[in-house]
Amino acid sequence: MKRASAAVVFFCFLGIASGFADFEGATRRFGIFIGANNGGRSRATLRYAVSDARAMARVFAQMGGIRLEDLALLVEPSIRDIEQQLSLTRESIAGARESHKRIELVFYYSGHSDEEGLLLNRERLSYLDLRARITDLPSDMRIVILDSCASGAFTRAKGGTKTVPFLIDDSISAEGYAFLTSSSATEASQESDSIGGSYFTHSLLAGLRGGADSVGDGRVTLNEVYRFAYTETLAKTETSLYGAQHPSYDMQISGSGDVVLTDIKETSAGLVFEAEVTGRITIRDGSDFLVAEFTKVQNRPLEIGLESGPYRILLQRGDSFYRAETILSENRRARLVLADFSPVGLSPAAARGDVPAGAETAAGENTSGNPVKLQLIPDAWRGKKVPETTNHVLLSLTAADGWHLSGVGLAPLGVSSYGSLTGLQMAGTYASTAGDMTGVQYTGSFNFAGGNVRGIQASGMFNVANGYMRGIQAAGIFNAANGSAAGLQAAGIFNIVSDAVGVEAAGAFTMVRGTMTGFQAAGLFNWSSGAMRGLQTALVNYSGPDSAGAQIGLVNISRGANVFPLGIVNIIKDGILNPQVWIDSMGYMNAGLKSGSKHFYTTLSVGVEELYIGSFTVAPGGDHDINTMALRAGIGFELPLGPAFLDIEAVCGTINEVHSANSNDDASTLLIQGRLVAGLKAFKHLGIFAGVSYDYLKPFSSAAPVPEGGYDMGYGGRWNTNRVGFFAGVQF
Repeated sequence: MKRASAAVVFFCFLGIASGFADFEGATRRFGIFIGANNGGRSRATLRYAVSDARAMARVFAQMGGIRLEDLALLVEPSIRDIEQQLSLTRESIAGARESHKRIELVFYYSGHSDEEGLLLNRERLSYLDLRARITDLPSDMRIVILDSCASGAFTRAKGGTKTVPFLIDDSISAEGYAFLTSSSATEASQESDSIGGSYFTHSLLAGLRGGADSVGDGRVTLNEVYRFAYTETLAKTETSLYGAQHPSYDMQISGSGDVVLTDIKETSAGLVFEAEVTGRITIRDGSDFLVAEFTKVQNRPLEIGLESGPYRILLQRGDSFYRAETILSENRRARLVLADFSPVGLSPAAARGDVPAGAETAAGENTSGNPVKLQLIPDAWRGKKVPETTNHVLLSLTAADGWHLSGVGLAPLGVSSYGSLTGLQMAGTYASTAGDMTGVQYTGSFNFAGGNVRGIQASGMFNVANGYMRGIQAAGIFNAANGSAAGLQAAGIFNIVSDAVGVEAAGAFTMVRGTMTGFQAAGLFNWSSGAMRGLQTALVNYSGPDSAGAQIGLVNISRGANVFPLGIVNIIKDGILNPQVWIDSMGYMNAGLKSGSKHFYTTLSVGVEELYIGSFTVAPGGDHDINTMALRAGIGFELPLGPAFLDIEAVCGTINEVHSANSNDDASTLLIQGRLVAGLKAFKHLGIFAGVSYDYLKPFSSAAPVPEGGYDMGYGGRWNTNRVGFFAGVQF
């Protein structure tokens, strides 16, 4: 069977949650998603049918209530593969009947078809046969989505007629079926390179993620998503080469209640457009892939469910374009207001004829005919006597929002701009821009940008970006970005940022209030309240939920389970944290701590021994006690075996003489051990263990204390010792 067995790995890799356990209370939802680019020799191979199927499956796994074990993704299947999957789904539905009050099925197909059925390589699965098999499944509700040419013929297979689309109350007693198709019975369904998919599925995905939420309750219903997809698909294809594409539907629903397809709150991250943000919105991810596009006209907030990561948002309002960028972190909703968007200048063009008056100024670009004013003194000094020693240049924009200044500001004392700036600000003391800054700010004391920064902020003391930062912030004391940062933040003392992608480096500490992706280094402390994806290195490291990467420091703390820690104390979610006491065959009483991730850990221990020599004279005066201490550190790997465990450890340390009655000289011996440990956790915080070790001891001097076995029983001479030891103890 060509069912993609890697589907589960695919979804796990993307960090997709397995879905909420019971969608709408006692409801369980199953899903079959099919992608087939190959429609046979006589038809062109599609480019995006398989990727569309994967995207739809991902959305329903994230926010559509389908558990991973209830989701099937079929890539380039045969008719036999589809029939087998339908049979398996029938068995799964029958098994779920006892524990769930309501069962729903989502069936999605993207590929070739004609007026008679689905085209799978050289095979044809007739609409009549497919419809009969789906209708025969013992589910309360069947939602079938076909994105293929002439798929509208599927809705007419039994003479279905268009009725009132969908019921609108909030109960969930609706039963029957809903068939959605991407085109009518005689139309071609189209895909496009510009959107990286089919027009219909692209519109469905945007709607399911929240674009179709016309009520504003954070849920997308069947009725909402069909109306949204119909409008968007028709608008995109009206002027296409193959003509307009009209999605169609056929429904037979009894009872009451609209079917909720997705719950936006179930996504790992979200983007909320506040009421004032209206217009045509497009959202692209960090790979510049078009994730969603829609028109927001309601004067109310709208939330779009997304995965964590960087996004670029373009807003079109009339003939004006605005852009915003953000990095979404796990379990966090980012809110966008109009002030977060910066104007996007149109590409310059030469006009045939005279240039209108006011279209060019010495200060910068003017696209509205209003003058741009250069003000040489601060507003606070207007009407007052200006100090003669002032050497301050103020670049002031007095026009409406959206004005932009291009140029250079240079002054020994300070430079500032009331609007956004593209260019260079350089001063001995400070540089400030009330809006966005694109270019370079370089001063001896501090730089400030009231909006976003794209470029470099460099100062001797501190840099502040009130919006996001894309580029470099370098300061002698601290850097701060109220929004996200992508690039490099380097400071002598500390960095603070909302989300970060790149490098965070500071002499004392770095703090990321959201997700950190990349490298975070500090002399004392690293903090990432959201997920950390990369490396943290400092004396103390902390990372939030869903972190994955490595932490190197004395103390490592992570609320994510997929972190590799290397330190003295490691407190990792679902990891190892066990104090231990044991005695070994060298006569040492030991206390230690092993801590780390689920399998890898570090160990630190101290052991003490009093060695009495009564038969040999080691110095004039007779018998003496020699007290020694063993200090050990190492790494280990644990293999859990139910309540039991098996550890393999590599340990290195020293045996030190801490007191000698006949000598003031301290001496030490190198100790290297390989240890095999077996244990049993009798209770959650109490277990026993025992093991065997291979010990190598090398004295650093002839006076070095070596346990029995390393003594030449003659005159106190020592040599390197290899021995096998045993130990047993208790862990908590």
